Amino acid sequence: MYCMRRKSLRAIRWGDYVKSVALIAAVSILGSLLEHSIAAANIVMLYILVVVVTAVRWGKGPSILAAALSVLVFDVFFVPPHFSLNVADYQYLIAFATLFMVGLVVSTLTVRTRDQADAARKSEAQTAALYSLSRDLAGAADSGTVCLAALPHLRQAFGAEPAILLSAGSAPHGKAAHFGFRPTEKEASTLKAAMGTPPGPGAGRVLTFPTSGYCVPMTTRTSVIGVVALRAPGTEQTQETDRAAAPEQLRLLETCANLIASTLDRVRLAEEAGQARVLRETEKLQTAFLNSVSHDLRTPLVSVTGSLSSVLQDTEMEEESRKALLETAYEQSCRLNRLVSDLLDMARVDAGALRLRRVPADVSDLIGAAIRQTEDALGGLPLNLDVPEGLPEASVDFSLMLRVLANLLDNAVRYSPAGTKVDVRARVKEGRLELSVADRGIGIPAGDLEQVFNKFYRVRRPQTHKGTGLGLSVCKGIVEAHGGTISAANRDGGGTVVTVTVPLEAKG
Repeated sequence: MYCMRRKSLRAIRWGDYVKSVALIAAVSILGSLLEHSIAAANIVMLYILVVVVTAVRWGKGPSILAAALSVLVFDVFFVPPHFSLNVADYQYLIAFATLFMVGLVVSTLTVRTRDQADAARKSEAQTAALYSLSRDLAGAADSGTVCLAALPHLRQAFGAEPAILLSAGSAPHGKAAHFGFRPTEKEASTLKAAMGTPPGPGAGRVLTFPTSGYCVPMTTRTSVIGVVALRAPGTEQTQETDRAAAPEQLRLLETCANLIASTLDRVRLAEEAGQARVLRETEKLQTAFLNSVSHDLRTPLVSVTGSLSSVLQDTEMEEESRKALLETAYEQSCRLNRLVSDLLDMARVDAGALRLRRVPADVSDLIGAAIRQTEDALGGLPLNLDVPEGLPEASVDFSLMLRVLANLLDNAVRYSPAGTKVDVRARVKEGRLELSVADRGIGIPAGDLEQVFNKFYRVRRPQTHKGTGLGLSVCKGIVEAHGGTISAANRDGGGTVVTVTVPLEAKG
């Protein structure tokens, strides 16, 4: 913008007039050499050629001068009587008038054609600038990225130092933000006035800085979300200026501001849609949580309450029946305790409050403790242990990793037919401990292998298999807190294998 403005306002280029005069002189010398061998009409054609060349190269002013000089020089040097303005044959006046008029018309048409070509090049450059700007803005995901992507394009298109001011409603973190140069006090007052422009017709008008620069508000249908500002490079911030920018450059500035505004509005709408989607997912999760927890909490509580009330009310109950009811109450209370523990652990994982107390742990001791903890659930189910001797110790939170292994063993036993074996394997690969628990149960459908670690997700099973869908999710949170991974896969021949991988040494 500012380069074009200086070009349009610079002083008259006297050198172009000198060049046109020199070209007339050169053609005159050539004409004097050819005067006796060519007709006077051909010399006139040479002067017309000079006028055309002058118009193409140096513009309208030098071409008009060339046309006038052509008539004058042709009269003085090539029309008798020579070296005089008098004309022996008045028919030459028609030639003079024709030469001058042709020169004017040709110079006017040539200059107009050149201006049209310049306008086409400017339009092409503006279109390319807008395309490049829109292409980069299309990939921006937030308002800060939009502004940072737009600044280089504004700088290149206008040759000025750009800045973008966002209102609090459109800026990151809900606070007004500047991108680009920092405005002075005088510029800030103009920016404030632009920011206060009411949306609607004429809202995108360009305002002029008290110093050398411009700003235009970025408007949407309902509000002004920011301002795009330009400051002339190398201009003193306190220097007053009355120079005006080219109208097409101001229109380009308005178009760029509208494009940035529409992109910011799109980003805002996308963020709002994302937040609404998160809220919907949260509501679904809360609903699933309430449905699952209310049912799973009520079932063991009813069993415990019913068993204990029967024992208390029937004082003459047989010892065997009394014992069975008490065992049922104990089992259901243990189930209730596991459910509450899972809920608390899941809450800690979601809140990021899971704190690890890493200690060097022997892998064999870890597996042995997990087997002893699930001894009642195993019920004599055979185990196949594949734990090589000499495995290095792993830096883990012993109690949390014990919880993971116990949960995996409990799942394997729950879904294994009677008489089948559960395989427990430990390996060290590339500085990581790999633990796997495999069963020969009914397996997991291929589409559910990744989702089984989501909260409250339960694979459709026969009614004899119950659960809250939290156990594997808690395991995943604990393993990932150790910097490890957990995955499930189906075994050849039937069954499921769950593999846990954690670093041997703690990092960070």
